[in-house]
Amino acid sequence: MAKIEVIQTVDTSNFKAANAEELKKQIVHYFAEKGCPPTVEIISDNTVKITFDTDSLEYAEKNFQKASLACSEGRFNAAMDLLHKAIKACPGFSEAHRLLGQVFYQQGEIEKGMNEVLEALLIDPKNMWALILMGNILANGKNNAEAADGYYKKVLEYYPDNAIALNNVAGTLIKKKDYDGAIRYMKRALELDNTYTNSYYGIALAYYQKDDLDNAFEYASQGALKGVNRAEDPGVRQELLKLLLTIARDIAQSTDYESKVFEFAHSLETKFDVAIKFERDDEQDTLAHLEFADFHHRKDHVVKYKKDGNYCHYMLHELTHLEMMLSAQRNGKLQTIGFTQKNFDAFLQDYKRHFDEVKKKIGAVQSEKLAKHLFQGLSLQVMNAPLDLFVEQNIYQKTVFRPLQLTSLFAMESSNIDAVRQTANVAEFPQIIKDTNKLLNMLQSLLLRKLYGLDFVNQYKPSQNMLNRAKEFFKVFEDTLATFNAGDEYTVFEKVATALGLVKYFTLSGVEKSEIKTETDRKQDQFNETHNPANADPMIAVMMSSYMVGALEYFEGLLPEDIEKIAFECAMVGQNGISPAQKSGYKLNNVPEKDFSGYELLAYYYASWAISHPEMLDKLQLPFADAYNMAKQMFDSRRGEK
Repeated sequence: MAKIEVIQTVDTSNFKAANAEELKKQIVHYFAEKGCPPTVEIISDNTVKITFDTDSLEYAEKNFQKASLACSEGRFNAAMDLLHKAIKACPGFSEAHRLLGQVFYQQGEIEKGMNEVLEALLIDPKNMWALILMGNILANGKNNAEAADGYYKKVLEYYPDNAIALNNVAGTLIKKKDYDGAIRYMKRALELDNTYTNSYYGIALAYYQKDDLDNAFEYASQGALKGVNRAEDPGVRQELLKLLLTIARDIAQSTDYESKVFEFAHSLETKFDVAIKFERDDEQDTLAHLEFADFHHRKDHVVKYKKDGNYCHYMLHELTHLEMMLSAQRNGKLQTIGFTQKNFDAFLQDYKRHFDEVKKKIGAVQSEKLAKHLFQGLSLQVMNAPLDLFVEQNIYQKTVFRPLQLTSLFAMESSNIDAVRQTANVAEFPQIIKDTNKLLNMLQSLLLRKLYGLDFVNQYKPSQNMLNRAKEFFKVFEDTLATFNAGDEYTVFEKVATALGLVKYFTLSGVEKSEIKTETDRKQDQFNETHNPANADPMIAVMMSSYMVGALEYFEGLLPEDIEKIAFECAMVGQNGISPAQKSGYKLNNVPEKDFSGYELLAYYYASWAISHPEMLDKLQLPFADAYNMAKQMFDSRRGEK
């Protein structure tokens, strides 16, 4: 047996003993390590020899550590055997008694659990974990919140900055329905330890009981992202995630998200000067899809939707995608991604051997239909998966939509996992397509984990190689996001498609800015067409010339800088549109005495720029050059007469 001998000077006045034997017992208790009593020999009044049994200490400690691991893995019977061994080696091992009490308690043997915890506290009255556990047993096992509160407050007395004790005091307050008091304690706990899942869960639950769903969702969301599993309470994270989803669903069901989606659409119309229409179509396959105006040769962007399930999230998704496309257009980086017969032929060539075999089983017609179905499905998924990461990330930034987003993404995730499982054994699908489908679905899972802490990646049962590839693709997304400029999402698509060896299935091309027209552009085109000299009503040209003569006469007595001010003010008014048909109501601060009609204001607009900045006339896109030349001749003629 290994031993360590220590000659120790001891101030015996610290021990209140009636005789030498009593003093010896007290010194043995004082120097006991993990409950293993040393052998004590009193050499003199203030000197003792202490001998420690290191073999027993090491044996007890090893078994205790193994038992702790077994508990964290749910192997409670194994943990119990190991703890009995540790206690037999060191009977006064307070933490071993405490952990054994926890094992009894978790297995439903409450009385045995309390006895072990009391033994731990007899050995060490300040054993923090034993005090907390006794409080938990009394509060939850015995439904005695008052007695539990006494143990929790003892912890705070001994350890005033202990997050677990603060949280457990809060737990007793929740049982008393003192939610505000509980929240204060748990927020203090989070200040001490912002990874403590129990506090996030408790705060979210307290707010939920108060019917404060927004704060409940906020703290549940934070806990899902920041909280970590603890050996002493491994199930609390799962309960937190369940609560998060419950809160999200409650908010989604009680909120008029359709109106909020329409409000968002209106903000895009204002921001990008476009028109957006919604068309309900309950017969379409998808819950929502976008028709980009210029790709469909129309003036309005259209979001078609089916009023079912989480349709508001799908509408929001399409609008956010539209927002990204319009931003990319402004940045000169808008791309079209499509596939042609040439791309389909490349797909058929790659899988010729496979579809030749399929043709033998199901016939040529069905084999061709299957090939087209798989090509379109694969192409759409490869195209959408990388772009959708950016779309959903942008939706996440719109905090009001987070409960809706989480509810919808969770449902989508469950559906995706089921679809992958169902197609796993379909022999007619090439294995590489099934693997690609699984990998791309995992990208959404990684995003769900990043945004809300819900982790479904392992439910796809990926190989380590596939998991590594998914993480690599996701890192490309995250790296791009860190330095994102509108249009960069297409670069990520290209990288993913290229890495998968599928880029040949797509036709990617840039869209020139000139190909895209805003609502203002379209109105301007219509105006120019109407007032084109070749199409215009001759009377309009005469009227505009007359108004311009009036403008030239007004400008005649002004300084050049005053005319320039009028020009700039006309341009500012023109940004909001000038209706030629309006009879009156237009005002210019720099021409205070006049009330302008639409045509008269346009005359002043054109004439002021023709005088102050003639080089910019083409930029105005006003088709009044002939009218101005006629007005100039009339004005010069009148001046000559004078």
